[in-house]
Amino acid sequence: MAPFVLADIRFTSPAAGATIAGGRTLTIEWEDSGEDPPLSELTTYELFLCAGGNDPDSFQPLAPIVPQGRFSTGNSATGTTQVNLGGSDKNAYFLKMMSAAPGGTVINYSDRFTLTGMTGSFPEKLQTGIDDIKGTSGPKTENNIKDDAAGAPADSGLYGTPFAMQTGLTRYAPMPRKPGSKITMETPSMLYPTSAADIAKSALPTPEPVTTMTMSLTNVKVTSIENTALADSIQRRHFLYLSGCLLPDCHLTYHMPTDSLTLFIPPLDPESVIWSGLPLSPGQALEEYDIDACLPTTELAAHLSSLGSKTENGILAHTGRGELPMLRDEFKHVEDETLHAAIDACRVTKDAYEVALLKKANEITTAAHTAALKAIKTASNETELEAAFVSSCISLGAKNQAYHGIFGSGTNAATLHYQANNESLQGRRNVLVDAAAEWHGYCADVTRTMPLHRNGFDRESAQIYVIVEKMQEACFLLLKAGVRWEDVHMLAHEVAVEGLLSIGLLKGDKAKILARRTSVAFFPHGLGHYLGLDTHDTGGNPNYEDKDPMFKYLRVRGILPEHSVITVEPGIYFCRFIVKPYLEDERHKCFIDEEVLNRYWEVGGVRIEDDVLITKEGYENLTTATKGIGGMMAVINS
Repeated sequence: MAPFVLADIRFTSPAAGATIAGGRTLTIEWEDSGEDPPLSELTTYELFLCAGGNDPDSFQPLAPIVPQGRFSTGNSATGTTQVNLGGSDKNAYFLKMMSAAPGGTVINYSDRFTLTGMTGSFPEKLQTGIDDIKGTSGPKTENNIKDDAAGAPADSGLYGTPFAMQTGLTRYAPMPRKPGSKITMETPSMLYPTSAADIAKSALPTPEPVTTMTMSLTNVKVTSIENTALADSIQRRHFLYLSGCLLPDCHLTYHMPTDSLTLFIPPLDPESVIWSGLPLSPGQALEEYDIDACLPTTELAAHLSSLGSKTENGILAHTGRGELPMLRDEFKHVEDETLHAAIDACRVTKDAYEVALLKKANEITTAAHTAALKAIKTASNETELEAAFVSSCISLGAKNQAYHGIFGSGTNAATLHYQANNESLQGRRNVLVDAAAEWHGYCADVTRTMPLHRNGFDRESAQIYVIVEKMQEACFLLLKAGVRWEDVHMLAHEVAVEGLLSIGLLKGDKAKILARRTSVAFFPHGLGHYLGLDTHDTGGNPNYEDKDPMFKYLRVRGILPEHSVITVEPGIYFCRFIVKPYLEDERHKCFIDEEVLNRYWEVGGVRIEDDVLITKEGYENLTTATKGIGGMMAVINS
């Protein structure tokens, strides 16, 4: 029997050796490698962000990007990388795609790339693998299909690989046999035996959970159709910025000589109407969006071909990063990067319409923070506070959160991007709530640190809260168009040092403490970031390679322009992992009173964050969520 040839995919983005900012949206693209059968015969896939070496034992998935994707939706995907997943080592990261093919699975790996601004660290096994890397190639493709797999049923997909050959945390068992009507076997055996076990004689590492998915028992042939209940799509931000359109699978063209903006929407699919209803028509799109024309996507290629043929020196600039190969023969000049960079810069400043959307997102966020405050009296778990917050947003029409909310109580508040939101509030002093709504694509970003007791903050928590409050108020006084953001950030550190000196946690000379950057132990992140269609919006020009720890994680560098919107989010944190090295460093330990510090570990962290519009002579605070000890207590006890 002839060997079975896999339909292999080849990743085209991120490019080999690319450098990408962590915490931002990661765009993944792939193409058919040219082997037979074609990519069109693949059905579903799982996509993961990985790190480590190239040997199987030296790397592991860090996070799912697409838990269950379909190739029928296109050759690209997006996902957000959490900054606490690992470090910023060069070429430490790559992608793993597990695809369902007739008779089994194919596992492809992308080339390696770097994520900057990452705040986590790698386990020893992964770090060793990363240190041994040479070049940018990822692990080799894994063919989990035997030569005789061509005889497997075409719809067996992930379940077609023999169970004993499968690896990874999720494994697929085939359909069980149809049970008989009589018991005839005297000594029956299990189809899939339980795992063997050995008695441990020494400490074992933390076990990795393995999930087995069993194919459903059925006696009928099922023809797979598109999932009619797919999760909401996330519109590409540059496209949304230019069009205001949240519909998926659209395109937009702007013809500069005629000042004409044309939106291309998917044509009506009669078979989908019964499931999804009638889609937006071209006429409705013309009424709803500020465009000059609306055409079906089936006419995109012809439309662009026509534009390209009208001039000898036509330049095609696009943000698709290689997604429109049919255009290259029609235009002598194709520019992949310039438009993308230009939109990045344009998005820094906001017009009145964008500010109105940001105000609406903040208005809903304020109501949600109030709901969380009121829930404190009865909540027993972080999850209940998150539920109160999200429920309030949805009831006011904001079905999407701007980002994964942070509801960290006690020492969890010391983790900047805490994600679990599932621990008990029992015995905790405070809870840090960093959560916000999205409105028509525009994001709020608001943080409040709330007391968990009806009598308010305890002594230590109140002291830290007042210091952070003073940090923010001092920064507000500097804000106006033309100010250097680094100067505002430095002022926040100065006020923090003054406050920590006043309570005896720091000791010594203020100037020396600032010069040695000891305050970074307690205020390790940047003061804020631009805000808009992304929570960490474009145009900040951060320098994550900066050797100065005070400015390394500052997401905005340089002069603040008029009409920009930026977050002001000072904080003080007591994270043992971050502070401990300072206590062991002679350059810093002389400034820290460890005996006093021990009283503050359980405070966790305090952050206060507002969204601010920069004006010519000052600022406008777009955030109205209750803050201040008195104001929060009034809401909690109302």
